[in-house]
Amino acid sequence: MPQLRVETFASQIFWLVVTFSLLYVVISRIVLPQVRTTLRARETRIGVDREQADELRKEAEAAHHRGSDALAAARADSERQLREAHDKAAVAFRTETQRLQEALENERVEAEARIEASRAVALRDAEAAAVELVRSLTGSLTSVKIEDAALSRVVAQAAREKTP
Repeated sequence: MPQLRVETFASQIFWLVVTFSLLYVVISRIVLPQVRTTLRARETRIGVDREQADELRKEAEAAHHRGSDALAAARADSERQLREAHDKAAVAFRTETQRLQEALENERVEAEARIEASRAVALRDAEAAAVELVRSLTGSLTSVKIEDAALSRVVAQAAREKTP
């Protein structure tokens, strides 16, 4: 093996030193600065991205709070509108109920008046029929003639005593 010959050790060491020195210069002067630049750019970009993420998070939180506030305001407004609608409906219900009660009361009064008028007519007709019946019976059973006015008074008095 040629690497293990003692006569070539000096040239091998020379070229080893030259190669590693050249490699050291290339790496330290060319490669490492580029790597440092890349790392710095990466750190800068990460920092900018973090700042943007923080800003976006803050904006999202602010938007969330605005949305929550808007939702709360909308709920309060809908509850207020619901209460107003309920109050209007209650007023309309009371008004309509009162109007219907008044209409029913008027109809009841009118019906009572019609009943009373019908009752008075029926009572007059019954009294007239009773007067005619009494006249007919007294005329056929006796020969006594009774005055119409007196007979009407007696029948009317009897009807008043029997009417509750």
